[in-house]
Amino acid sequence: MTISERLKKALREDPRPHRVALSFAVGTAISFSPFLGFHLLIAILVAFVFRLNKLEMILGTFVNNPWSFAFVYGGAYFLGAWMLGVDLPPFTVDLVLKPAFLLPMLLGCSVFMVAGGILAYLAAWLVIQRLRRASVPREEPPILPPPC
Repeated sequence: MTISERLKKALREDPRPHRVALSFAVGTAISFSPFLGFHLLIAILVAFVFRLNKLEMILGTFVNNPWSFAFVYGGAYFLGAWMLGVDLPPFTVDLVLKPAFLLPMLLGCSVFMVAGGILAYLAAWLVIQRLRRASVPREEPPILPPPC
């Protein structure tokens, strides 16, 4: 069974769409955490601890991917600095380990995690509901004979 077949089966057959959507949302939130390189490991650990769906958690961690890392983490840094009201120092490699970088980055990533998780939950729940409505066979109205 391929991953896409397994995912479709889980989306259609799991009696709790809330749980599937929650798993995807938590995975998405984890993908915006500042712990770059550990997203998959964190998602698997959280899935085991809270007994969430592992496949949806892993898929959620791929929402933020290498193509979007620079935009997401740059935006998180600027958002966190703006929220704290601090001036941005010029970026250097050693800046990454200083509190002037870490605090705005953690704050900005936290905002992105909450917003990403909420949006992912809503999107996943709507997709699950549409898939379930599309997979339910519709009954045809009975054909009545024409009136005499």
